[in-house]
Amino acid sequence: MTGVVMGLWEGSAFAAGDVRANLNQAINLVNNCYAKLILRRGFLLLHASAVSRHGRTVVLAGPPGAGKSTAAVHLVEAGFRFVSNDRILAKPFPEYVETLGYPKQPRVNPGTLLHHPRLLGLLKPDERAALRALPEPELWDLERKRDVDLDAIYGPGTVELRGRMETLVLLKWRRDGQGSRVRSLAPEDALADLPYFYKNLGAFDPDRPAGSPIINSERARYGELLGRVRVVEVTGRVDFKALVGLVEQLLP
Repeated sequence: MTGVVMGLWEGSAFAAGDVRANLNQAINLVNNCYAKLILRRGFLLLHASAVSRHGRTVVLAGPPGAGKSTAAVHLVEAGFRFVSNDRILAKPFPEYVETLGYPKQPRVNPGTLLHHPRLLGLLKPDERAALRALPEPELWDLERKRDVDLDAIYGPGTVELRGRMETLVLLKWRRDGQGSRVRSLAPEDALADLPYFYKNLGAFDPDRPAGSPIINSERARYGELLGRVRVVEVTGRVDFKALVGLVEQLLP
């Protein structure tokens, strides 16, 4: 327990305790208040990361542990702009689908830092040695997230919090998968995968009882969104290099 106490009600919020030592909690509170305001403007919340090129956005979704954050960092390494790490807000307009990211640095696991030359410096030498000694499955599952200041590492302008969503990529790959397969999904098939990317504010939404199921009107709105973008499913073995190639094809 961190000792930080947070409260949220209509029009107000507070955080009390050692917020500096637990800054991520305070940032989460601010971001959820921000998201609540944006959702009231007709946006939908997606559990996903996203990158963009020239304002065109690819959103990356998948089950927990699929490597959404790691995929986004690989794509930044390849020259894409970073939009958001774990949450995306999207709304269809007549001519495009607008996407907004959460104003928050990406949080990645040690394995991601270890396998990126430019991020490796965030680990101390003894940390690197200990991580390299771990079996790959343990390293993949290690939950010890760390913030990454992308603008400081890759240069100002690396983070771009707004774009136009063109594609949703569903990462259904597995560490023990075989090969790599990519296929496009029809909107109705993509809607059947809604649990992969559906998200609500949970405890940060005082207007919605905790654990509330997806209601039909919400499902219809997600269906409308999926009908406006291309949806691509990736299965087989986890392969970030191949994913970079795929996204480069999607956003030439």
